Amino acid sequence: ISEAVQLCIRFLQLALSLDNCVELLNLSELYCLDEFGSNVRTFLLENFEDLCRCGALQRLTAAQLSDLLGDNRLRVAGEYLVFFAVVQWLEHEPDSRLPAVGDLIDQVRLPLLSGEHLVEKVSCIGFMRDVPACSDRLTEAKDYHLVVNKQPVMQTPRTRVRNHQRSVVMCHAENLEAFNLATKRHAFLKDCAVPLYNPCICELANFLYACGGRYDGNEASEMASARCFRYDPRFDAWHELVPMNEARKDFALVATGNSCLMAIGGQDENMVMCTVERLCIATGEWRFLPSLQHAVYCHAAAVCDSRVFVSGGQRYDGYCDSLICYEPDSELWASRAAMLNKRGNHIMECVGSRLFVLGGNVEDIYGFPVPVTPIESYNSIADQWTLLRCSITIREAGSCVLDSRIYIAGGLDGENYYSHSLQVYDTQKDEVQLVERFPTRIYGRVCCLMTLPQGL
Repeated sequence: ISEAVQLCIRFLQLALSLDNCVELLNLSELYCLDEFGSNVRTFLLENFEDLCRCGALQRLTAAQLSDLLGDNRLRVAGEYLVFFAVVQWLEHEPDSRLPAVGDLIDQVRLPLLSGEHLVEKVSCIGFMRDVPACSDRLTEAKDYHLVVNKQPVMQTPRTRVRNHQRSVVMCHAENLEAFNLATKRHAFLKDCAVPLYNPCICELANFLYACGGRYDGNEASEMASARCFRYDPRFDAWHELVPMNEARKDFALVATGNSCLMAIGGQDENMVMCTVERLCIATGEWRFLPSLQHAVYCHAAAVCDSRVFVSGGQRYDGYCDSLICYEPDSELWASRAAMLNKRGNHIMECVGSRLFVLGGNVEDIYGFPVPVTPIESYNSIADQWTLLRCSITIREAGSCVLDSRIYIAGGLDGENYYSHSLQVYDTQKDEVQLVERFPTRIYGRVCCLMTLPQGL
């Protein structure tokens, strides 16, 4: 019997089309054909717009449609098409289907629609005004657009970008570029209205924050900038935030919790800084935190187990191997075990509950950079560093983490040339591999991981 069933499933799989996909979904549910049902569901997700055009959408039950609309893999050009699909489905049998419309609108990500669409194309639909659950969701979406500064702390399942693939986003050479790790597609995103020169960037709630950096494009300039900007992939748009209290470059920027940014150290016009300040997203204000014990720049910072760690960098007396930890509850800095190697311009990322430090450099007696190639890992419980087998020659590179892998974008290689490579360090296998070679060289410690809309 099992062989006969498998033979039938293979036949049905080959026959799957827009004409019969809904009926085959019903069949898989009726006979508990889980694997076949998953394949049919994937077909529906990938061909959703065609499903709407040919009318097959109307044959779905409310539960089936809700299940599809809630999936990040739903392939649509924009969220308005999702809303319009609900309107189409309801109009097919309005009397019997109206009770289900509230649950369906719950799956539509109305905040991802522009304010213009909400007013002109959504508000005019009768059930969006008359059904309380729908009216509440419409009000929620409009409110989201009214408080632009607070959007990162207003995130819900309805504000998430509809995509299940992740992209490495790089902000360099005044450009914002993206590389989709699943499809290997390279794309340019909208540039900031104001050129950004080697800013520090980080990601919070799937927003990209770019702060500080050089004041202008003059390589010899020592002036730093205090300006801060936020990029929203939902609308491919930039928004300027309140500037930092102090201009800084060659500093570290990290996101703490779900609502704050921390800017640590850096320099401005040959003045090395020990100050630390924090931006509260909800209030839109920067305030100073306890300073570092030593002024430092070209250091690295990472958040691990809710604590902020800062390693290495350059002080007035040269490069250092220090590791310090900031406890948010007590707002105090504490020294931890020093790294096994002095380094600056390096990468530090948290994977699981371990810190990994890669690359960087020191200087010889003539002031020329000397690569630091060993990779080290830090166990915060044992307060102990471990030298790993693998090594890498890179400095001033961007980095981000996906699962157990650290992606390394661009940077300067051992021959002091800017790299055009995206590499990955697998922390479980302790090995470095090449992921992609870009047509242009990537420079600056400006890289983060984001979920982008399918159209970008």
